[in-house]
Amino acid sequence: MLANSSTLNEGNKKRLKKLFFVYLIVIVILLAYLPIYLFLPFLRLPCLFNLITGLNCPGCGISRMLISFANLNIGEGISYNYFLGYSIPVIVVFLGYYSYNFVTKKKIMFFEVSAIVYVILLIAWGIIRNVFGI
Repeated sequence: MLANSSTLNEGNKKRLKKLFFVYLIVIVILLAYLPIYLFLPFLRLPCLFNLITGLNCPGCGISRMLISFANLNIGEGISYNYFLGYSIPVIVVFLGYYSYNFVTKKKIMFFEVSAIVYVILLIAWGIIRNVFGI
């Protein structure tokens, strides 16, 4: 898809390099945080929304979910945050689309509308999980 010479002009190549380094930095930060999460629980990052309101944000449970996934406990991981656990494939597709969009500057209206719908569903999940105690 990106290997086409007409798609990878000089500007696209620069943006592709930037994107590569952003992903690399994110991966390094996550890998650096993993030992802190596993072995130094007093240094874990708390959920500020939960600290302030006492409620679970739509993303509460992500760290425990990812640790469970890393231990191949998929069911347990999904139980920490049902919405995000089941929507990981959607998130991967969105990351792929927005990466492609960043490099080529081509927008696809379906993904733009889908992202808005996803954010609305995520906010609804945050409300539902607190109302029903999920």
